[in-house]
Amino acid sequence: MNRGDLVRIWTLESILHPDKDPIYFDPTETDIFRHVPRIGIVIKYEKWEKIVTVLLQDSGRIERFPARDVEIIKRSPENTKFLKELYRKKLEGIGLDPDD
Repeated sequence: MNRGDLVRIWTLESILHPDKDPIYFDPTETDIFRHVPRIGIVIKYEKWEKIVTVLLQDSGRIERFPARDVEIIKRSPENTKFLKELYRKKLEGIGLDPDD
């Protein structure tokens, strides 16, 4: 995951039951949860922290998420070129022809 990649963030959101009156709170009652996907662009990825800083599309805010909740939708063109060159150098380093 690099700067500029388009990502989907899965967040867990609590939903109150539509018929539930918020005035009468019952602590034994469990909330209903749902997974909500959000789209954004990676600003920074801290590999040692496993934290991704993302610019969110829906709100325009910059937030940090655990990397386990983030998946890549599409890499930025600059990152694709960089990864192809890195792959080519690694193949040359071990003595294989990168064009095969």
